[in-house]
Amino acid sequence: MKNILYIHKNHLQFNVDSIRAAAGGAPIIAVVKGDGYGHGLVEISSLLLGMGVNAFCVGDAAEGARLRQLGRDIVIYVLDTPRADNAADLAAHDLIPTVYQPRHILAAKQAGIKNVQVEIDTGIGRSGCGVDEFAALAAAVTGGGLCLYGVYTHFYNNSDAADCELQISRLKAALAGHKIENIHVSNSGGLIHGQKYVFNGVRAGIALYGTIDLSAHGVGLKQVMTLESEIDAVITRAKGQRIGYYSKSVFERDTRLGVIHCGYMMGLNPFVYSKALVRGRAADLVGGVNMLNTCVDITDFDDVRPGEKVVLISDDKNSGLTVVDLAKKLNTVTGFITCAISRHGVTRVIVE
Repeated sequence: MKNILYIHKNHLQFNVDSIRAAAGGAPIIAVVKGDGYGHGLVEISSLLLGMGVNAFCVGDAAEGARLRQLGRDIVIYVLDTPRADNAADLAAHDLIPTVYQPRHILAAKQAGIKNVQVEIDTGIGRSGCGVDEFAALAAAVTGGGLCLYGVYTHFYNNSDAADCELQISRLKAALAGHKIENIHVSNSGGLIHGQKYVFNGVRAGIALYGTIDLSAHGVGLKQVMTLESEIDAVITRAKGQRIGYYSKSVFERDTRLGVIHCGYMMGLNPFVYSKALVRGRAADLVGGVNMLNTCVDITDFDDVRPGEKVVLISDDKNSGLTVVDLAKKLNTVTGFITCAISRHGVTRVIVE
C-alpha cells in the first residue's frame, strides 16, 4: 500500500447534491485548480463529469490542457491571463482565460483565442479591472473580434452580508447597459447566502471537497480526501536514547516505533502533522517529520506489525486529523493542506 490518498466518491456526490440544493439547482462550476486541490485533476474531474458537472475552473493553461482530454464539450475557465508563454496552449485547447488589462486582450487576439472572461475587482483588490474600467475593456474585447463569454468577481468576506451587498452593487454598476450571458460570483463560502448571489452558476471549490464547515447554515458536507500510509518496519529504542536531527528529542521510556515511508516530500508539513491514527487510536509522531519517513510511537499498541495502516488525514470529525483540523494548526486555508499532498510517492485511489 505505502501511501494512498483515497478519494471517496460517495462523499463527493453528497457534496454535489448539497451544493445544488443550497444554490437552488443552479449549475456548478467546479474549481479544480491546484491539481483538483490536491485530489487529482483528472481523477476528481472524471467523477464530477459523471455527476452532471460540465463546467470547470482551472489555474492555468497546463491544467486546462489536461482537463480537455476528458472531452471537447467541457466548459473550461482559466483563472490565469493570456501571455506570450501560454496563449498558444489556451487557443489550442479552446480554453476561456481571464482578461482584465488591454495587453491580455491583445495576447488573446494574436493567439487566436475565441472566448475570454473578464474579472472585475469589486473589492478583493488582488486582480481584476476596476468597476469604471469595465465598459472600455468589454468594448476592446468585442472590438478585437473576441467573444466576451462571461464575467466574474470574487467575494472577499463571504460571512458579512453587508460586504457582499456592497460588492454586488459595484458589479451591477459595472455591468449596467451590458448583456452578459455568463456571470459567476458565489463561491463555496457564498453558499451561506443560498441562491442570492448565484447568478448563472456557483463557483464551488472547497465545498466540493468538504473542507469547509457550512453546517451552521444548513449545508452539510463530507470530506472527500483521506490519506493513509503503512508501517514498513518496527524498531525499538531504549529509554534515554535520542532521535532526530541534532538529537533534540529523548525517549523517556523504552519505546517501539513504527516507521512509515511518508514525509515532507510527500506533503506532510512538520509544523502540522504531530499525530496519526493506528487502529483508530491516536499515536504520536516522534523525531519530527523527515523528508522520506516519519516514526509513529506504537509502544501502547499490542503486536503492531509491518503492513498495518496509519491514518494521516481522517474524515472522522472526532479524530483531530481532518483537513479543517490540520489547517487550524497553522491558521491557514484548507487548500494549503490538500494541495501540499505530492504526486511523488502518493497514489490517488478512488473508492466508493
